[in-house]
Amino acid sequence: MNDAGPQEINNRTRITLLTWVAVGVSMVLLSRLTTVCQDQLTAHFDLVWESPGLGTVNLIRDGKNPYDPKIYADQPFIITIYTPLYFYLVALLPEDPNNPFFHGRLVSCLAMLLAAGTLFVVDLKQRILPVAFFAFGIYFSFYPVVSNTAFLKCDPLALCFSAIALVVIYNFRDQRWAPIVASLMCILSLATKQSYISAAVAITVYLALTRRRQLVLFLGASAVFSILFVLFANSVWGEGFWFSTVTALRQEMSFQHGMDILGKMYHQPTFIGLLALTGLVTYGSYQQRKIDIFRESPYLLFVLASMTVLLLTIWKYGASTNYFFEFILAQLMWFAFTVRKEPAEFFLNRTQLTAAITLLALCVMQFLFANELDYSFASDATKKKRARDYESMRSDIASLGIADPVILNPFSHRHTYSLSPRGCVNDHFLYRHLWKDGILDIQTMISTVVHQQYDVIMVPEKIVKSMQAGPLPGVYGQVYGDLMQEVSNTYRIGQTGTEYVYFVRNPNS
Repeated sequence: MNDAGPQEINNRTRITLLTWVAVGVSMVLLSRLTTVCQDQLTAHFDLVWESPGLGTVNLIRDGKNPYDPKIYADQPFIITIYTPLYFYLVALLPEDPNNPFFHGRLVSCLAMLLAAGTLFVVDLKQRILPVAFFAFGIYFSFYPVVSNTAFLKCDPLALCFSAIALVVIYNFRDQRWAPIVASLMCILSLATKQSYISAAVAITVYLALTRRRQLVLFLGASAVFSILFVLFANSVWGEGFWFSTVTALRQEMSFQHGMDILGKMYHQPTFIGLLALTGLVTYGSYQQRKIDIFRESPYLLFVLASMTVLLLTIWKYGASTNYFFEFILAQLMWFAFTVRKEPAEFFLNRTQLTAAITLLALCVMQFLFANELDYSFASDATKKKRARDYESMRSDIASLGIADPVILNPFSHRHTYSLSPRGCVNDHFLYRHLWKDGILDIQTMISTVVHQQYDVIMVPEKIVKSMQAGPLPGVYGQVYGDLMQEVSNTYRIGQTGTEYVYFVRNPNS
């Protein structure tokens, strides 16, 4: 016999209706992810900033040390600024001659989906699937997440390991093996990208507040795994590993750059809505349980740790909106955990429920009215234009009559590996800073030009025109002035294309 009163039945009906509406809307939001992934996985060219990573993968496939100073400080000038796990994993997969970027994107895509999949298991004992679907769909409604899911970048894999560490340490917190497995996941995250320390910090504080014996196991395992990794790195990659992953990243901070990145996020209504929802859920939880909200799970601590790391790094040149992956997922993990913990209280709390519905409405609006270029690197129009551009460049290079040329393009990374696997300079932006700050010496590259180690040197037409009018202005003159002077002395113009001027060896030099 059902003893539930009319009010309780009405509440159950309302909760069921609202949650399944969230599931339906979330599935609609995921339809965009499917389209973007399909478009980007099949694009045969560098979407935005994938060539630096592909350069590392190519080195590993050739059996070379990607952190060898002879590689990053000399020709071919390929530098790897991230820890290597992602690149080695991609290199294990068979190379696709028709699309060298495919497998790197595929690994990232699967890793991002798995990272978001942890939303379904933040609490194995109290699972509410509609809430998990809601959080899952919300995560993939953010522009940086959608556009970077099928993208040759190490961040999704690092995020995946971090998220797994958190769900392991919470769901199996009474098991002696859990701190060891969580520690391993944290170390694998750091071995994928060295800035992913938020999960380790959150777990450390959580265990310090709740389980001191487990903390000893976690810290002990972390120390052992860290020492093993350092010893391995020193023996396999040498000092070049530490230069590439630490020294080369000591770039100056820019307040304006950080504000520009923040501005891109604040222009997304969903980001504002998620911040508001996180604040309201946290406030409501604190009112009920006070300081215990930090003891009951590591998820709120993960929010605070990832926010801190974000605010410490977003100002660095080279930072972008991908730095928000972890902070966004952390908020959604905390939201999913809180609602699972007390679903009735949440759905009967008008303020929190209104915030959740508002966030859902904002996601729908963003889905309906977003500009495709905001969330996709490979729209149909972009793909067609890029295909025409690359075909034109290949035709220009082929007209030079040089078989399998070694190409130097010190001004842009995007065309390097899309045109030739023998391209040089995988990350022109970083090299420009390293040369400007005197961390690396551009005279080494100038020497390779003097000795004509390249078959083709690609120079943007606007740079050539600027050179013809006088010295290069600003940072280009400061960094590239001597280099371009030597290019003009040692090479001659072999072809002028629509975007680039192609210099070839001058036999009279």
